[in-house]
Amino acid sequence: MRSTVGHFLGDLFEHLQSNDFFEEGTTLNAESPADVRRLAGVLSSTKFADWSDDVKRDFSTNSQNSRIGSKLLSTNDRVRVWSINLEPGERLGAHRHALSYFWVALTSGCSRQHLEDGSTRIITYVAGDTCHFDFDAAEYLLHDLENVGDGVLSFVTVEFLARDKSSHESNLTIMNGDSE
Repeated sequence: MRSTVGHFLGDLFEHLQSNDFFEEGTTLNAESPADVRRLAGVLSSTKFADWSDDVKRDFSTNSQNSRIGSKLLSTNDRVRVWSINLEPGERLGAHRHALSYFWVALTSGCSRQHLEDGSTRIITYVAGDTCHFDFDAAEYLLHDLENVGDGVLSFVTVEFLARDKSSHESNLTIMNGDSE
């Protein structure tokens, strides 16, 4: 019998495959840091215009935080699987993506993301949307994620671990998390 997570991910994969979401996904090749001009959503401000002091502090404090989800579901020598579940108004703090990864939106909704360059983007998701990011050793994306919609915003994110741990990954820590 498959585990609950395994069953869930198997069903998710079959659902996505049957709806051709993998073929429609966008692959972004970031520059160091990510080329935010190629990110999804609508640019709503620049130059830290709408950033609160708390958000600025969060980015300063968590610039090396590699806890990219709400809960780590599974890990092995090849991948880490994370879930993100944000209630309306809830925010996942600043975190750094330094490994190639993809996410799948499990629910439809809307987010606000602050990015390291001082910009803010508003992004609308439809359940089943997916996006792939590929990073070289020195590349990364530092951002947060806030649910600005009316319902729960949920994602599964899969990180691809390098077989030979690069120096950038060894300097990252998973912060502010539980061990559920």
